[in-house]
Amino acid sequence: MTKQKKGGNMTTDNKEKSVIDTPETNLIDENTKKESVFNELGAIKIKEKTKKKGKYDYIPWADAWGVVLKKYPNTDFEILRDSEGRIYFGDDEIGYWVETKITIEEKSRSMILPILDYSNNTIKCLNIEHVNKAIMRCLVKNLALMGYGLKLYANEEIFSDSEKQVIDKIYITKEQVKEVKDLIKKTGADEARFLNMRKVERVEEIAHGDFESVKADFNKKEAMRRREEKKKKKEQEQKQINEGKNENS
Repeated sequence: MTKQKKGGNMTTDNKEKSVIDTPETNLIDENTKKESVFNELGAIKIKEKTKKKGKYDYIPWADAWGVVLKKYPNTDFEILRDSEGRIYFGDDEIGYWVETKITIEEKSRSMILPILDYSNNTIKCLNIEHVNKAIMRCLVKNLALMGYGLKLYANEEIFSDSEKQVIDKIYITKEQVKEVKDLIKKTGADEARFLNMRKVERVEEIAHGDFESVKADFNKKEAMRRREEKKKKKEQEQKQINEGKNENS
C-alpha cells in the first residue's frame, strides 16, 4: 500500500509537471506578460510629456524613452540597417525611411517612419540630420506600439483589434467623449479648466474608470445651475409682486 501511495504521488507530480511545462501553457504565460506590458504602458498619463507643434501633438523622444526605461529598465532599442549597413532605407526615387525595433520583456516590435521635411514632404536630398531626427521620431512611435503614448496614434491602423480593445478599456469611448463634450457645452463649463483639473490634455484622455465621476460632477453642477435659475426666477417674480403692490398703494 505504501508503494502504491508513492506511485500515486509520482504520477500526480509528473502530470502536474507535464501541464506546467507544455508549450501551450508557456505561450499563455508569455502572452499574459506581453499584454501586461501593453496595459501598463498604455495606462501611463502622457499629458505632462505631450508637446504641440502646429496642429500636431507629440512626445519628445527623450521623455518617452525615459518613462519607459524607468518602468522597464531592461528595454532594448535597436536601429535596423539595410543590406548595405546603412541606418536608413530607400533611394531618391521612392523616398527614404528608417526602421527601429523595441524589445520589452522579450517582446519585440518594429516600426518604420518615412523621412520627411518640416512640411511633411518626402525628402530627396538626404543628410544625417534628417536621418537622426527620423530615427528619434520612429522610436517614439515604436514605443506607442508597446503601449506608451498610444493615444496619440490610436486612430492610425497600427494596433491590432485586441489592442484597440485595451485602449477602449483604458480611455473613455467615442460615445462617452461626445457625452462629456455635450455636458461641458450644456453646463457652460470652462473646458480648459476642466481638463486641467482632470490632469489631461484632451477629453479623449479621460480614464475609463473616471467617466461616472465626471458625469456625476457635471450633473451636480447642472442641478446647482437649475436651482440658481429657479431661485433667481422666484426672486424676480417676488420683486414684480412688490413693485405692483407699491404702485397700487
